[in-house]
Amino acid sequence: MKRGKLGNSSLKSMTSKRQDMSTSTAASAINSNVAEGEKRLTLRINKTGWVELNMMRLEQDRTVNALITEAINEYLAKNGKSPSA
Repeated sequence: MKRGKLGNSSLKSMTSKRQDMSTSTAASAINSNVAEGEKRLTLRINKTGWVELNMMRLEQDRTVNALITEAINEYLAKNGKSPSA
């Protein structure tokens, strides 16, 4: 069977362009709520640690981000570095 204009190469090209557009749209949406001069950080933590962090968050009425930022600042200070925030 002969392929027309929408053969594999054209289909791959269209799919690739669509993925590029959706990726850049998602990235700009994610970065839109990051303040100037700030960087985003991804952290992997086991379930037990996550549960403990959430319990602390609720007990202290703070965000997980605030708890992690405090921990990072304490670590930086302990090692003679200036705090991050």
